[in-house]
Amino acid sequence: MATDTFHVVTHDDGWAVKRQGESDPTSTHSTQKEAVEAAVGAEDDVHQVVIHKRDGQIRDVRTVDGNGETASNEQSNGRTSTETRRTMAETVVSTGIRIRWGAVIAGFFMALAASTTLSVLGMCLALCLSYVMSADALQVFVGTWVALAMLGSLFFGGMIISRLTVGEEGPLEPTVYGAILWSLFIFAVPAISALGMNMGYGALSGGSDGGVAISTEQLEEAGLEEEQISAVQGMMSTEQSVIPAFEGNATEVAWLTFAAILLSLGAAIAGSFFGAGLREPTTA
Repeated sequence: MATDTFHVVTHDDGWAVKRQGESDPTSTHSTQKEAVEAAVGAEDDVHQVVIHKRDGQIRDVRTVDGNGETASNEQSNGRTSTETRRTMAETVVSTGIRIRWGAVIAGFFMALAASTTLSVLGMCLALCLSYVMSADALQVFVGTWVALAMLGSLFFGGMIISRLTVGEEGPLEPTVYGAILWSLFIFAVPAISALGMNMGYGALSGGSDGGVAISTEQLEEAGLEEEQISAVQGMMSTEQSVIPAFEGNATEVAWLTFAAILLSLGAAIAGSFFGAGLREPTTA
């Protein structure tokens, strides 16, 4: 009697078990681990379970005996032959990457929350350090803090997205998720600011104009010099941007802005890779 083969593949917003040769799934599941368990127990007789990655490629092939015990072909027979994998892969249409927009939105708002928190902390530190730092040193601190806060927020958001998805170990998926988060930040954050919704300290201060309720006079009374006031107010600005503003000649500003864009994209993708690495294996 021929041995039946069951494939574990992506399906809608989760995973499915499909008998080889049939288009309709025998069962659907929210995680790959549940789908693998269902495929292992699909029959009492000997059968094979082919576990696919999200891009349709084969991750593992397991043989299940009549007692429900499994043996990975990669463990018992070395690496499964390329031709065998190619033959099995032809029975299932590659589904490609299915974007989980719920996870993307969650990661985006978590990144916004992290950005707001770091902005508040940075402003508090800038006000405290203004008493011991020169104006030039304070400007360096503010610029460095803004850049690190932006990179850290994108990294954190990318990590959250990967933690909320049932991804694979391949590099494509975390790269795509990181790029999507970065794109949302690039376009959505300025749009939010244009609508008058401040995401920094002003969102918490209750200022009538959406900005921080600390006037220039109050900063002067606190003993800050003009350059220090300028640096602190720059961090309190109601105008939000993912890319920090640079000063200098046009060529320097252009290249620094380009480098900041690449760094922000890299931070989002790095966070997605980090989150994928933290995820527990989805197969037993």
